[in-house]
Amino acid sequence: MKTSDAIIMAQQGNSSLLAVLILFIMASGLVHMTSHIPSQGVQDVIADSRYYRDYYQAQSALQWGKILHWSENLSWQCHTYQSAIFSVCLYRQNTRQGVLRGASANRQLMLWQRVFFTPQMPMIVHPEPQGWSDDCPVKSELCYGH
Repeated sequence: MKTSDAIIMAQQGNSSLLAVLILFIMASGLVHMTSHIPSQGVQDVIADSRYYRDYYQAQSALQWGKILHWSENLSWQCHTYQSAIFSVCLYRQNTRQGVLRGASANRQLMLWQRVFFTPQMPMIVHPEPQGWSDDCPVKSELCYGH
């Protein structure tokens, strides 16, 4: 084998090695870039599941509050479910109207329901039609008492 043939073969081997190295670098970069996508997806799923857990706890609290007997005191009154999964509070504005607040266990999410009372059943709340809200429907300084 001539020296020139050996040099050509070595150059071909080097160019093949260089091509494989470039492919390896590109593949590594692609794997690195796409590895963040699944972890972000997992974070999104975790955040969504926390939101839905909190939302349904707050909804459950509101439903539970509708069957409780409440005092006729014009102030905040609260009840916590026995295993502290959620809590419900009533702000009685007057003898006829009030606001029920359902909160998730971590109090990260609160839902509100305007309610009314009847003279015949002053300790039972009755939800106002279209009275549900995810924002406090009364003055902000009254919203989070208790």
